[in-house]
Amino acid sequence: MDPPPLHVIFLLFMAQGHMIPITDMERLFARRGVKSRIITTPLNARLFSGKIRRDAQLGLPIETHIIEFPCAEAGLPEGCENVNAIKSPELTIPFFKSMVVFQRPVEDLLRQWRPDCIVADVFFTWATETAGRLCIPRLFFIGTGAFPVSLLHALKLHEACSGEELRLERRRGVTRGPPTASGCCAGAGVLCSAGWSRRGRRFGNGDAIDRVLCWLGSTREEPKRRHLPQNR
Repeated sequence: MDPPPLHVIFLLFMAQGHMIPITDMERLFARRGVKSRIITTPLNARLFSGKIRRDAQLGLPIETHIIEFPCAEAGLPEGCENVNAIKSPELTIPFFKSMVVFQRPVEDLLRQWRPDCIVADVFFTWATETAGRLCIPRLFFIGTGAFPVSLLHALKLHEACSGEELRLERRRGVTRGPPTASGCCAGAGVLCSAGWSRRGRRFGNGDAIDRVLCWLGSTREEPKRRHLPQNR
């Protein structure tokens, strides 16, 4: 008898720059036979539910689980479930702090599902404690990029900031050796979706294609060399 497939939960931060790569990651996992579930709110689910539904219709083990987002409890106006919905700077901090309201419902789901792993965005700071309490491995998703994360890890590893203020303009070469932590770059995951135009417009930000000319290289008429540093 074949062993049951791995079961992985994805918990995404509600911003396009986080939702797109995590959703692509979930779809890639499902294509490898991993039972994949993504947890999100009603308004955010509308942005990618069509693709998840089509993958499920093709027989992939993938689904979206929706939990309500109590905007009033978080001190946010109704419908403010995504960074794009923040209309004033005063709502930015309450929005980020509101991630804590997901802890109880997500923990209940983890107890019910007993997954093999949870991939949670770095903004869900409580996820490590919750996963540890339930003996479930937790993977971070960090949208910052591999290089800055490696620098931060090296600074912490070598205690470059210990007891003093780190002045970047005066401290060069503080990363002594590569970091020891393991990681996986998810940027290339977007290549699983066909078409640059569709890739840019699928989460409602089609005008971003006209403002940003490159994503992992040039995507418009300008040659790639314009986006690369020139040798002097």
